[in-house]
Amino acid sequence: MFSPTFLDIYLTRLTNGKHTEPAFFKDIFERGIDPDVDDPTKIHAHSEVPVDEADWPQLQEVLAFRDRVRKRLRGIYDDLESGKMEFTQRAARVLFMTYEHEGQHAETLLYMLAQSLDTESPGTTPDWEVLKNTWTIDKQVIIEVAGGKITMGHDDPEQEDDKDKSKDWSQHEFGWDQESPSYTVEVKPFKVNALPITNGEYAKFLESTNTKTIPATWIQHRGKTMIRTFYGPIDFEIGRDWPLMASKLEIEAYATSVGGRLPTEAELRMLWETKEGPRVDGESANIGFRNWHPIP
Repeated sequence: MFSPTFLDIYLTRLTNGKHTEPAFFKDIFERGIDPDVDDPTKIHAHSEVPVDEADWPQLQEVLAFRDRVRKRLRGIYDDLESGKMEFTQRAARVLFMTYEHEGQHAETLLYMLAQSLDTESPGTTPDWEVLKNTWTIDKQVIIEVAGGKITMGHDDPEQEDDKDKSKDWSQHEFGWDQESPSYTVEVKPFKVNALPITNGEYAKFLESTNTKTIPATWIQHRGKTMIRTFYGPIDFEIGRDWPLMASKLEIEAYATSVGGRLPTEAELRMLWETKEGPRVDGESANIGFRNWHPIP
């Protein structure tokens, strides 16, 4: 419910209108899952939530609210298209931000669903053995990045949205509040592995360090280590060459063990903009739900 409530709050601010009913949903669902959520000295104040389970809305009430908010959003798009509503920079910011926010929560939800044994399959279970024989495993190579200066963040103060409504903002780069203002970082030359750590590489690391704790994306199932998928746990050998999905601390420990470290945000940004970097071709990339599982 975070996404429909977030969307409704910002649509209300954009239109100077009233919240979608039930209006109290904004109070119980805007809370979020931020760390230290109950300590206002560490994070902004959050709303109170029902203590008793019986005081929470029923599923059908929640879904009906979601549908009303989406109908409200479609109405705003209609008004923008017809010219009834002016397409200002503030309107563009709200629509872009709420769209991106929806995607962020969808991604989080997918991580949660992938770790549950109760998740219903998204379709016909793949023929894993056939797929495994079609996958090409790339050899690990080292990319050398020369370093230099790189600009981080955006010059996008939200408070200026309404100052100059005649401004051409068609090429404007929107960002979140903590991404402004932009700043320059000097990045030293560095080397980086071109490919992610694989499940198989991490398994060898765990064995060499006699570590028993496994990533949340693996599972001890039927007496052996398996990999979680939306289709249920699969044999480890099927996904041995898939990219490892693990916590920051787990990946950091592996990087240290092989004489490396995690890259800084500036290094990642520079790598992204390097022509030898890991940008991918849309037609061949495993994105946009092309598969409901990783590939090597």
